[in-house]
Amino acid sequence: YSLGTTRKGGHMIKSELRKLRQLNATPGMTTAMRRDANCVLFARVQNLGGILKFAFFKRQWLNEGIKTPVCETFVNTEGKQWISRILDKTGTEIKWTPAMFANLPLFSGWRKTSWVTPDTFDTLRRLIQNKYEYDRSDCLWLLQRWQEDVRREKFEEQERKEKKAWDEDLKIVPKTPKGLGLWMHKECNDTFFLIYDYKPGQKMAFCSRCLRLVKVDGLKNERPGECPKCHAGAVCKPSGRMQTQGTGRYYGRVVQKIKGGIIERTFSQHELYRNRDYHRPGVWQDEEERIIIPEDGKPRRYYWGRYKNKEMRWCLDKDWKPEYYRTYGSRHSAKIYPPTMKEAKKSTIMQKSSFGYWKDPPLNLTEFLVVEKGNPAVEMLGKIKMFDLAEDLIKSRYEKDLLCESATELAKMLKIDNMRLKRLRAMKKAGLAELKWMQREKVSDQIWPDDLIADFGQAGLTPKELAFLPHHALSEIQIWNYVKKQSKMSQETLWQTVRTWDDYLSMAGSMKMDTRNMMILKPKDLKYAHDELVIMINTKGIEKETEKIEKKFPKVNGNLPKLAKFEFKDKKYCIVAPKSVSDIVSEGRILQHCVHTCEYYFSRISTDETYLFFLRRMDHPEMPWYTLEVEPSGNIRQKRTTGDRQNKDFDDALPFLKKWQKYFKKQLTEEEKELGVKADELRKKEYQQLRIDNNRIWHGPLAGQLLADVLEADFMEAI
Repeated sequence: YSLGTTRKGGHMIKSELRKLRQLNATPGMTTAMRRDANCVLFARVQNLGGILKFAFFKRQWLNEGIKTPVCETFVNTEGKQWISRILDKTGTEIKWTPAMFANLPLFSGWRKTSWVTPDTFDTLRRLIQNKYEYDRSDCLWLLQRWQEDVRREKFEEQERKEKKAWDEDLKIVPKTPKGLGLWMHKECNDTFFLIYDYKPGQKMAFCSRCLRLVKVDGLKNERPGECPKCHAGAVCKPSGRMQTQGTGRYYGRVVQKIKGGIIERTFSQHELYRNRDYHRPGVWQDEEERIIIPEDGKPRRYYWGRYKNKEMRWCLDKDWKPEYYRTYGSRHSAKIYPPTMKEAKKSTIMQKSSFGYWKDPPLNLTEFLVVEKGNPAVEMLGKIKMFDLAEDLIKSRYEKDLLCESATELAKMLKIDNMRLKRLRAMKKAGLAELKWMQREKVSDQIWPDDLIADFGQAGLTPKELAFLPHHALSEIQIWNYVKKQSKMSQETLWQTVRTWDDYLSMAGSMKMDTRNMMILKPKDLKYAHDELVIMINTKGIEKETEKIEKKFPKVNGNLPKLAKFEFKDKKYCIVAPKSVSDIVSEGRILQHCVHTCEYYFSRISTDETYLFFLRRMDHPEMPWYTLEVEPSGNIRQKRTTGDRQNKDFDDALPFLKKWQKYFKKQLTEEEKELGVKADELRKKEYQQLRIDNNRIWHGPLAGQLLADVLEADFMEAI
C-alpha cells in the first residue's frame, strides 16, 4: 500500500493500517530468547508502503508458542506521526493509543532487556539519520529519542504561534503616560514620612509626599504627624534611620482609548530608601495586568508572569472570567489616572456606561462594565444618580424575581411605576430594601407613607423579615406603628425590635399559645412579654429537655467522655468538661444563654467540629461561671457568661486560658489535630456566610452588631 492510501489530511488511516502485512516473530527471536534469560522484549520493523511498522513481542508469549505481537507501532517519518495498536494473544485488536513508545505500560524495563532484528537496527539508523550516538544494544532508545524530538518540535511550534498571536494582540497597547509614577506616589501610596536631620530644636522636615521642606513642631521618631502643605498623614523619621525604610506595594490604573474599545492597565509601585539619598528614594514600577475591553466581544486579560516555567512575558489568562470578581471581591483597590480617563471617556464603551457618574465606584472598571452589561438597571440608576440602589444591586446576591430583565424602561425594570420611582428618588437613601417595599406597595395596590418605607429600609428590614407575622392579621401601617412604639419603649433599634417580636412569637407557638389573639400577637410591652416567655420555658423540667436533645443527637453523650483528658486547673481557675447532655442544659439555664437552646452546638459536638467546656473559679468549682466553645485544636470560638455576656472579670482569666490551650495541644492525637484543621476551615466559611447574609445580634449589649464581627472578636487562637 502506498503512503497516500494509509494517510489522509495529515493523519494515518486506521482502516488502511489494519491491512498492512502482519509481522510475526522470527526464528532469531527464539534463539535470542534462549541465549539471554534476561531479555523480555523483542522487536522487528519493516517499511510497508512508506509506513514503518514496528512489531513488539513479549518473552512470556513466545514461551507459550504465540508468534503474534503484543503491540504494533506505525510511524510516518515524513509527517512525523505515530500511533500504536494493542493486541491480545489471538491477534485481536484491543485499542489504539497515540502514546510514545516509552510511555506504553507494556514496555517497562525495555532498555536493558530488549533484542531487535538486524533489519530493525538498520531501519532505525536511517530514521534518525545519525543524529544521536548509539550502539546496537540500545537502538530502541533511538525510537524514543526521535518521538521526544518530534513531540518537542510540535510543542515549540504551538508555543511560537500562541505567543505570536498574543504579541499581535498587544501591539495596540499605547505608551505608558509619563506622569504616572509621580501621580501614583502622591495619590495611591499611603505610607509617607516627615524626614528630618536630627539636632536639638529641629523644626524643618522633608515631606516624602510633596517632596519639599516644611515646618513641623514636635518632631520625634515614630510620632504620627501631618504635612502642613499637602496635609498628608505621615510618620516622623530622623534621616539616620531612613536606611531601613520603604513603602509597601501600592497600585494604580490607567484606562486608555484604543481602536475598537478601551484597555485597563494595572501598575504596582513601591519605594525604598535603603542606601539612597532620602530626597531621591529608589522607585520600582511594574505593569502587572492588561485588560482589553472591546466594544463588541468579551474582555480578555493579559498578565505579566512566567510562561510555562520558561520565560517572563505577557500571557493571556485563558481561564479568566470577569464575573469572578463580582462573587469574590476586587483584585486590588486602585485609583484611575485622571488624564487617561478623561480621554477614555470619549470612547463608545464609556459613553454608554454610567461609570463616569460615580464619585467612588463600588467596583473596578472591568468588573463594573461586565456587571452593568448583565444588569442594565445599574447603568440607568447610575445615570439618574440613584447610587445607593445601584450599589445594592451590584453587591447583593442575584434574585431571579427582583427585576423584570426584559423591560427597557427603568420603572418597569424595577417592577414599579413612574410615580413610585419619583418617590424613591426623592428619598434621602433609596436602596434595595426601599425598592422591595415599593414593589410590595404596588402589588398590594396601596399607598403607604414614605416614612414607613424609609424607616424599614434604613433599618435593613424588607417584607421578607416580616414574613413570620400571620398573613393579613396586621396591615403594614399597623406593623410600622407597633414596631416604632415598642422600639421606643425598649430603646432598641427597629431591626432588634422585629427580631424580638419574631423570637417571642416563635416561643409562644411552642407553648401552644393562640397567636391569632391580638393580645398575644401584640403584647403591650413586647420586651417584657418576650423575657417572661424565656423564663417560662427555662422553668420546664431539665429531664424533658435533655431527653429531647439526646434523642435528636444520640452521639453527643458518646463524645463527651473523651473530653475529660483536657480538664485543667491552677490555684484560681479550673476547666471542667461536661459529662452528659444534662450538664450542658443545666449550664445554659443557670447562665441564661443559648447554649442549650441552639441545636447547632450539639450538632457540632456530634461531628467533632467543636466541644463545650466550663470555666469556673476554684473557690466555687461547682458554680457555672463561663461557657467556652472550643475547636478540637484548642482554639476558643466563644466565651460567654450570664445573659450571653462577657464581663470585665473575664480579663483576669485570660492568662490561665492561654496556659490551658498549651496544655490542650499537648494532649492531642494526630486524629484530633486533623479534626482541628477541618474545624478551622468550617469556621472561616461560616463567618463568610454570616457576612453575606448580614446576620446581626438580636439582644443584649451587642445588639445590632454583625454576628461575624462579634464571633471573630471573641475568637482566641491556641498558639
